[in-house]
Amino acid sequence: MSSASGGTIRSIQILRAMAATAVVYFHCNSPHGGFGFPQTGAWGVDIFFVISGFIIAGTALRRRENFLRIRVIRVVPIYLVATFLMTSVVLALPDRVNSAEVSPAGLLKSALFIPYEMATRPGPILEAGWTLNYEMFFYVMVALALLATRNARRGLALAAALLCLLVLSGWFAPSEWYLVRFYQSSLFLEFLSGVLLWVIYERSREIPARFMVGRMASAVAGGFLIAGGIGLLLAVDAGAVFAGGTDVRFLQYGLPAVLVVAGGLLTESALPAGRWTTLLVELGDASYALYLFHPFVILFLSRIVFEGALAGGGPWLRLALLILATALALTASVVVNRYIDGPIQRRLRGRVLRVKSSEKALVRPQV
Repeated sequence: MSSASGGTIRSIQILRAMAATAVVYFHCNSPHGGFGFPQTGAWGVDIFFVISGFIIAGTALRRRENFLRIRVIRVVPIYLVATFLMTSVVLALPDRVNSAEVSPAGLLKSALFIPYEMATRPGPILEAGWTLNYEMFFYVMVALALLATRNARRGLALAAALLCLLVLSGWFAPSEWYLVRFYQSSLFLEFLSGVLLWVIYERSREIPARFMVGRMASAVAGGFLIAGGIGLLLAVDAGAVFAGGTDVRFLQYGLPAVLVVAGGLLTESALPAGRWTTLLVELGDASYALYLFHPFVILFLSRIVFEGALAGGGPWLRLALLILATALALTASVVVNRYIDGPIQRRLRGRVLRVKSSEKALVRPQV
């Protein structure tokens, strides 16, 4: 993620790395993962959504004319690679990937980010891709609002108003049609919270630097991070975020995620330069690849290589295998980001966007 000056907002990248790693932990300890530790970390998705809103606000304000193309180039190519790879795995090893179904219609809907239901679970074929259905809908809504208003700030305001109405309709009149009900989710409030954080972050540049560092800023940042972290860890399981049929995920996961992202942003000026910060920033840059490809690592290790060890092993063995799985997933994400996604991004940006070299930092936002 780039700042207004063209530099990387390191706190956002670090938060992305932490959020993606939390999702890896969550899936490792799902029934299909089988590592057997307490299952938490689904809230990594909510942190991602808040960060996505933050990024989209900056992209819309700076590159309004290329907004949708920038987002499609960033999200779609490597997602299609992962989707077709998962399709191949399901067809080759159907007994190992027993929650996914492959059909021409399902593959088409997966590729076009159209929500649908399988017999065993909701689509798409790449299970983690459900979040991208929300992402792409959010992008399209913002793009249409930008087109209608021809002004970035008014466009963001219009998109926010329409999405709030959509969420309210889900609370008061949930649809019986799955496609509509899917988009009535309170998750859109997380995107909009990220947009609001961007506005506050940009306005904070007008505050003298001496007020943005020091004990007071550290205390506020620490308070946000601690409160948000506790809120996420104490929130209910991801499968139980509906109270009496009402979607309350924003209240349970979204608000703590907003606090975590806000606290992270407050630490930006205090982050030290050094090897560990550089490593975390690189992992943040690879977090989208980590999110898309970690299921393959977990599948390979838990359902093929270590299936027997996980079934009969004690906690220390399972912990060692969990650390190994996480390390391999992180390593694979960096490799994919550097040698597959990175080259694809550079080629498409050069051919489709044709921007000046001085503007390239602005068209490389992350998910």
